[in-house]
Amino acid sequence: MNIKLTFIGIVIAMITLSCKNDDSIEKEIIKINHFKTVAYGPFAGLFMNTQGGEDLGTDKWSIFYNSIENFEYEFGYVYTLSVVKTKIEAPPQDGSDLKYKLEELISKEKIAEDTEFEITLRKAYTEDSELYVTGNRTDGFQILNQIHIDCGDLCEELEAIQNKDGLTTVTGVFKHTDMENTVELTTLNVED
Repeated sequence: MNIKLTFIGIVIAMITLSCKNDDSIEKEIIKINHFKTVAYGPFAGLFMNTQGGEDLGTDKWSIFYNSIENFEYEFGYVYTLSVVKTKIEAPPQDGSDLKYKLEELISKEKIAEDTEFEITLRKAYTEDSELYVTGNRTDGFQILNQIHIDCGDLCEELEAIQNKDGLTTVTGVFKHTDMENTVELTTLNVED
C-alpha cells in the first residue's frame, strides 16, 4: 500500500511541476520598429518600440524595456520575431519578471530612406528638464552617447538647446542614413 501511495504522490508531483513549467513559458509574435525611443527604465536609455498581441499590425507601439536573447537590433529595419517569453521566478530588483529569447526571425524589412520619425532630445519635468543630447558642433552630437546625429544646418540650434534653461521639451525629427548608428536631423520641435 505504501508503494502505491508513494507512486501516486510522485505522479501528482510530476503533473503539478509540468503544469507549472508550461505556465511560465509562452511563445509570442512581436514586431520591432525601425528606431528606438528615449525612455526611463531603471535609467534613461534608448529602448525598442514593439507591438504584440492585439496591437500587432496597428499604429500602436509600446516601449520595450527588456532585451531579447540572440537578437541583434539594427536601426532602419522593422522586424517580425517569434520569441519565447519565460517568467522569472526571482527577478532582479527594478528588473522585469520576464525573459525573452529569439525563436525565429520571421522578417527583417528595410525602411524607406525618406521615412521620418521623432526622438525626444530633451524632456521637461516639474522642476527641470533632462537632456539626452551630448556633444558639440566641433566633435559632433549623440543621443545618450549611442546614436550619432548628422545635424546639417541645425547644429547651431541643437547646441543652443543644451544651454537653454527652463522647462523645455525638444523632439527631433530624423531620417536614417547610410552610416551605421547615425541619424539625420531634419527638424527640431521646441515646446517652451
